[in-house]
Amino acid sequence: MSKVRSIRFPDELDAQLDQIAALMQRPKAWVIVHALRDYAQRELPDILQLKAALDDARAHPEQLIPHEMIEAEIEQELAEVDSEIAAPRKRDKHRVA
Repeated sequence: MSKVRSIRFPDELDAQLDQIAALMQRPKAWVIVHALRDYAQRELPDILQLKAALDDARAHPEQLIPHEMIEAEIEQELAEVDSEIAAPRKRDKHRVA
C-alpha cells in the first residue's frame, strides 16, 4: 500500500531531482522514494538508539552525571596538561648535544 503526500522542494533540489530522474530514466517519484528509503534505513537505527538512551536516562536520573561535574573534571585535566607544558624540562645528563 502507498500513501500520497504533498511536499514542497526548493527549486535547486527539484532541479537536481529532475536531473537524477532523467539520467536514471526513472520517474521523479521513484527517485524520491528511493532516497527517502535509503535515508530512513541509515538514520532510523541511530534515532531509535538515541531515544532508548534518553528514555533510560529519564527512567534512571540518579545515574546521570551533572554537567557541572563533567565541566570541572575537564577543566582540571586541562590545567594538568597546561602545567605539564609550562614546567621546565630537566636536561638529560647523558644526552649529547
